[in-house]
Amino acid sequence: GEKSQPPPYSPNTAERRLPRNRSSGFRRRESDSKAEIQSILDVSGLDNKSDEDDGGKILLKMQYRVPRDIAEVLNDRVYSGNYMTAPSCNVPNRGFRIVDVPRPDGNGNVKYENKNEINSILDLVREVQNETETTSMMILTPYKKQQRQLQYTFKKRGFNENSIPILTIDQCQGQEADYDFFSLVQKPTKFLTKNRLNVALSRVRKKLFLFTNKTDLQSAADDDYFECHLMLKDLLELAENRYEGHNSFDDDSSEDEAEGHNRFDDDSSDDDFAL
Repeated sequence: GEKSQPPPYSPNTAERRLPRNRSSGFRRRESDSKAEIQSILDVSGLDNKSDEDDGGKILLKMQYRVPRDIAEVLNDRVYSGNYMTAPSCNVPNRGFRIVDVPRPDGNGNVKYENKNEINSILDLVREVQNETETTSMMILTPYKKQQRQLQYTFKKRGFNENSIPILTIDQCQGQEADYDFFSLVQKPTKFLTKNRLNVALSRVRKKLFLFTNKTDLQSAADDDYFECHLMLKDLLELAENRYEGHNSFDDDSSEDEAEGHNRFDDDSSDDDFAL
């Protein structure tokens, strides 16, 4: 169990725990009942143990998967210094990218859906496939509506539905991939809790591409009432510092591409898609 991530609920288990209406035979909605659905972490009692009372609890302080720049944000904002990257671990120093996507306008502006981000993800997935030998990719989003649109679009464009998992954040716990494509869809709301953002950021082994509108992301980062605002500030700072003095959107080709380098796997390269 991990209290810094959403509890591992099973939809089937949750449904079974809802009381049944005796007269109709149908299960009542969760809002109609007072039943509280507990996770294994709740039942075990480990989530309630203090650091001093460590009986039966083991805290894993070393990580061996996530790129160092992302891990540093998680270490500072989620784990209070208890999420260190193993010194001998062969993970990239820099694995975070922000893809600045224009907001949908007119009829394209649909709640919990962003076709501009879907098209940007589709283009970048194809580039990664063409320029790397990886077979490990994953697409994440907070919202089921965006997930369904992503699945529909990728299937329509000829992708095998099993080749690239397209998951909501709550579905992706325990999963990992070399390249993650995270569609934020809209300005973050309180639905994007610190635990959910932690899960989304920690599934990656090489590169995480965050697709969002930079203005919306900055607005959420400046909102002191938003739970994740400090994490978003750190992520924006990562992206800005990573490419200080280089406007990657004005130049269609990078020096690394001209020299034949793989701009997705090269830890020190600039690429056209990040801030």
